[in-house]
Amino acid sequence: MTCSECQVQIFDSELDRDAVVHLTGCDDCRGLDREVRLNASALAAMREDVMPVRIRRRWPWLVAVAAVLIAGIGLSYRSAPVVAPPQVAAIQLPSAAPVLPQPVIAKPVPVRRLRPVKPAQPAEPLLVKFLTDDPDVVIYWLIDPVQGEQAL
Repeated sequence: MTCSECQVQIFDSELDRDAVVHLTGCDDCRGLDREVRLNASALAAMREDVMPVRIRRRWPWLVAVAAVLIAGIGLSYRSAPVVAPPQVAAIQLPSAAPVLPQPVIAKPVPVRRLRPVKPAQPAEPLLVKFLTDDPDVVIYWLIDPVQGEQAL
C-alpha cells in the first residue's frame, strides 16, 4: 500500500488491514493518523461548549426612522393650503374671413470660400511629475496628445 492510499483511508477514518500494516512501518502516516485523531477528538469536545453569540438588531431603529419620515412627509402634504384653480372665462372670437399667410421669398445666401487648412504642428507631450514618499524617487509621466487635440 502506498502512503497516498493510506492517507485517504486515514481521512475517511476507515482503516483496513493493509492500512494498519502500513502504519506500523511508516512514521509519516502514523504521525498523520495521530494528528487526525487528536483533531477529531478536539472537535467532538467543542460540540458540548456553548459559545456566546451577540446579535445586533438594528432593523427596529431603521423601521422607526422610516415611519417617522413617512409620517412627516404625509403631514406636510396635509397641512399645505389647498388653492382653488383659477376660473377661466370663455371668449367668443368674432368670425371673420380667414387670414392667409403671406408667401415667404427666400434671400440668396452668400457663398463663402473656405481657406485651405494648414496641417497642425505636432503638439508637445504633456509632462506630469509625481512626487513619492521617498525623496530619491520621482516619477515622470509623458502623455502624448491625441491626434486632433491641442495641448493646454
